[in-house]
Amino acid sequence: MTPSPRSDQRALSRVTLLALGLSFLGACSLSPVRSSTSAAPSQSAFAVTEGARNRRVPSEALSSRARAELYANAVAEAHGAESWFERGPLRFDVEALLGGQAFRGAFWIEPGGERVRLELDGGVIAVWDGEEAWVSPGPEAFPSARFHLRTIPYLLALPFKLNDPGTRLYVQSPRRFEDDLKSTARLTFDQNVGDTPDDWFLVFTDRETHRLDGLAYIATYFTTAFRAEQDPHAVVFDNFALIGGVRLPRSFKIYRWSEELGVHGQAIGSARLRGMRFVEPSAELFEAPHGALPAPLNRDEDA
Repeated sequence: MTPSPRSDQRALSRVTLLALGLSFLGACSLSPVRSSTSAAPSQSAFAVTEGARNRRVPSEALSSRARAELYANAVAEAHGAESWFERGPLRFDVEALLGGQAFRGAFWIEPGGERVRLELDGGVIAVWDGEEAWVSPGPEAFPSARFHLRTIPYLLALPFKLNDPGTRLYVQSPRRFEDDLKSTARLTFDQNVGDTPDDWFLVFTDRETHRLDGLAYIATYFTTAFRAEQDPHAVVFDNFALIGGVRLPRSFKIYRWSEELGVHGQAIGSARLRGMRFVEPSAELFEAPHGALPAPLNRDEDA
C-alpha cells in the first residue's frame, strides 16, 4: 500500500477527468476502480482549476473507473498532493494509545514512500526501511513495533493512497458520519498487498472541500477477518493544519462503529501529533539502527 509514480499518460487522463468536474461526489452509484500500475502519482495529476471546480457533470455520464479516479484525485488535491510529493521527511512528536499500547516519541515519515523512523522516549529506535521493520535494542523493547511503524504513517498518507497499486475503490452513496452527510467510498486491497490485505475502509470526505474527515474500518493485524468484522472501528480526524502546503490532522481518536449506530461509545484509542514540520533528509535516517533486530509481523493467525 505504497504511493508510487504514475506515467505521464495516466496523469494527463486524471487532469482531464478533474476538468470534467468534482461535483459528482454526491452521486449514489457503487463504482469500483482497481489500481494496478506501479508508478507514483505525478504532480500534474492533482492540478485542478477553478473552472473545473464549478462545472457539473451528471454522474451517469462518467464510467465507474472515472468516478473512482475523480474521488481519489479530489481527496489528494484537497490535502495538497503536489506539496506532499515534493517534500522531505515529515517530522512530529507523538503521544498515542493504539492497539492497547501507549507510547510517546518522535516520528519521521518519508512522503511519497513508505520509510518511517520512530524514536521513543527512553531511547528505543524503530525503523521501517520499506521492506522490513527493525528495533534497537530489540523487538522485546517495543512490542508490535511493526504495527506502530505502519499505522499512523498510513493514516496520514491515506489521502494520497486511494488509488495505489493493489487497491480497489468503490464510490458509494453519501452516508452520515458523526453529524454530517459525507461523500463516501469503500477501499479494499488485493491479497498480496501489505501486512493486512483483509482490512477494509469506508472513507468519509467533506462534500464541498473533499477533505478526509474520518474512516470506518476493520483491522485484522491482531485477529482474523471474521472476528474483526464483528467489531469495526472508526477514526475521527481533528485539528487540521496546513503544513508546508499539505493539509494534515494533528489529532485523531478511535471509536467503535456499526452500520446501525455509526460512531459510538467512548474513545478506545487516540493520537496527538505536535510540532509537525518537513525536514531535510539524511542518508542514515531510514536505515536500520546499529545493533537493531528485525521486528516480527507478530500477527495471531489463530485468534
